[in-house]
Amino acid sequence: MSNRYIHIGIACLLLGMASCKKDTEAPEAPPVSDLRTYDMVPITAERIPSGYLLECKRALSDPQMAYAQMLDEEGDPVSRIDFSNLVTTIENISFERQDIVITDVVLWDDGTYVLCGFGIETQREDRLHALVYRVDETGAERSAPIRRFIGPGAELVRNNDLNELYRTRVLAVKDGAGDLILAARYETAANALIRLLRIPMGTTSTPVSIDVPLTDTDHRLQYFGLRASTGEVLLGRDITGPGFPVLEISAWSFSAIGATAGDVGIVGRKEAHINALEEGDGQLRVTGTFDNNLDEPRTFHSSGPTPAALSTNTVNSESGRAAIGYASVWTAGTQRSTLNIFESGVLGPEAERNDRISDLLLARISDSGELSEVRTILPGQGARAIGCFETPAGTVIIGALHPFLNTDYLHTYFLVLAN
Repeated sequence: MSNRYIHIGIACLLLGMASCKKDTEAPEAPPVSDLRTYDMVPITAERIPSGYLLECKRALSDPQMAYAQMLDEEGDPVSRIDFSNLVTTIENISFERQDIVITDVVLWDDGTYVLCGFGIETQREDRLHALVYRVDETGAERSAPIRRFIGPGAELVRNNDLNELYRTRVLAVKDGAGDLILAARYETAANALIRLLRIPMGTTSTPVSIDVPLTDTDHRLQYFGLRASTGEVLLGRDITGPGFPVLEISAWSFSAIGATAGDVGIVGRKEAHINALEEGDGQLRVTGTFDNNLDEPRTFHSSGPTPAALSTNTVNSESGRAAIGYASVWTAGTQRSTLNIFESGVLGPEAERNDRISDLLLARISDSGELSEVRTILPGQGARAIGCFETPAGTVIIGALHPFLNTDYLHTYFLVLAN
């Protein structure tokens, strides 16, 4: 897939926007200083010291990621890690190339990248293994890959969501002791679980393996991340609610000899899904979406000092139109969230995936979910945000859009709002 990108000048941007407005409306100049598009299908976007890390699919219809793309500070594509070049024999077990799936990429302290995912022995009871590779920015191996057996009879089912990736996945964090902590979601025809694994990267820790059962095979592993202020690992997953799944966020503490479950909080909204989780001023701040029981997505915002103390509020949009906050950023005591505002209130997963006309907004969001300082960034373009970052050059939004309004394709955009 090409790394070619297109610089879009402000004049062209305005011309395109004007064509989407009524003839009687005068186009307003957006606060955009740079906008580029790339021939890449993005899943996630993360800030790293050298710029940005994107996890991408090769084609829109694929059920798995294909490569990690690095961008420099200006948004230019630089190095790429192609997952198809990884070795297939790991600790004396050989996997077929198509049976290895990378689901998470973590930047390590020494500038290497840890690739985490799973492999299935399709000729041997569909045995599932968590896999870990350590490579440089070009994908060259830096240490021998690692595997951990999870279980037999693995089933692969795709999520019915924006990205339609496999529900089976392995997410990873580096904890305060420098060890690798994995959360591996595994399902069979009968049940599903999340296995927490510690892989010691130093000399003082011991391996850890803890199973967290899922009560339904449809339940997802949503989030796995480190809370820097406490050293706790936060796990977000679906649990059974009052007739529908809700979101549970739990805190886990890892010591040299084991792990302990801590605070647990519930976002009790139907099918609540985390889109962003930050920490600011000692508060956890969770932004995501939920179903308001009418197949109408709405945005929620939760905040509190611990998972157990989270308070959840609905973020109300204008005129009852469906609004989804896909990305958020905390900086200088303020949280801002992107919002994609749709034409109507009714919106299912397919309509989200095929969106070509939603408005992209950026707004300040309070702990109670109130919006202020709302700015329209890209009207009528279906430009879904994936990541939002504060930089010296201004606010950077990285996201996805359908090029030329063609829903058979998805491209990445890189947008800078000048300070």
